[in-house]
Amino acid sequence: MTGRHLDVAVMPLSFREFLGFKGVGCGSEPSMTKQRHLIRNYLREFLESGGFPKATLVEKSQKMPLLQTYLSDVLMKDIIRRFKIREAGRLEALAKYYLTNTATVQPFNRVRVPIGVSLDTVQRFSAHFSAAGLFYFVSKFAYSLKEQMLNPRKVYTIDTGLRAAMGFRFSEDRGRLMENAVFIELLRRGYEVFYWKSPNSREIDFVIKKGRAIEALIQVCDDIDHPQTRRREVDALLEASKHLRCNRLLLITDSVDAEEKIKGRRTVTLAPLWRWLLRDNCD
Repeated sequence: MTGRHLDVAVMPLSFREFLGFKGVGCGSEPSMTKQRHLIRNYLREFLESGGFPKATLVEKSQKMPLLQTYLSDVLMKDIIRRFKIREAGRLEALAKYYLTNTATVQPFNRVRVPIGVSLDTVQRFSAHFSAAGLFYFVSKFAYSLKEQMLNPRKVYTIDTGLRAAMGFRFSEDRGRLMENAVFIELLRRGYEVFYWKSPNSREIDFVIKKGRAIEALIQVCDDIDHPQTRRREVDALLEASKHLRCNRLLLITDSVDAEEKIKGRRTVTLAPLWRWLLRDNCD
């Protein structure tokens, strides 16, 4: 009918789909275990260059120019022209700022200073980014809607390859790229996602909800081989578990090859990122 339309959200490739493009099938758990070294190598490429289908298939030398073109097209066609933005340079600067600070809490009032715009402009541009599907802004979990709205939000991008298109090296930000990939996969699986911060400033990356219930608490850490790092991440999960009354605790990392359990009053599951991305739920 005239004037009516149906929006269909199309996301970049999931890691399973990415592997399919590479000719790697992921069937049973034993078959995945046999291929884990190959899968982990492809995981690095997935985190670095993202999941846009064409970028997955082209030669390495062509990936970055293609991703730069995608970012430019989204900004120009989906935002600047669509919303009739006159301050195009500052909008592009804000987009680059968010890409630089992916997977971090970004108070709008603080963001406006390096960009040189008003708080209202930051809020308006951020809403445009969200409408175009370029960035997602995640609220702090609170039982009060007012408290959720008053707290700063955490920013994620739709595809980690867009950050690499700006010239950042993979090793500089592996942990943030992992966290961003987990966030996008949680969206794909239909979860409502929040972050959480304790009274003593311990942060939990993801509070996962479906409906009214909190289903799981998830922490993402690229390397937990150091005992102090492991203790810090586990303690944060245990504190959040006590406050939020959720006993499904998951620590996703790239420094383990197989699932492990840390048992105590509450059990914390350590899961390899590659294996978690190939599952169908948040466990």
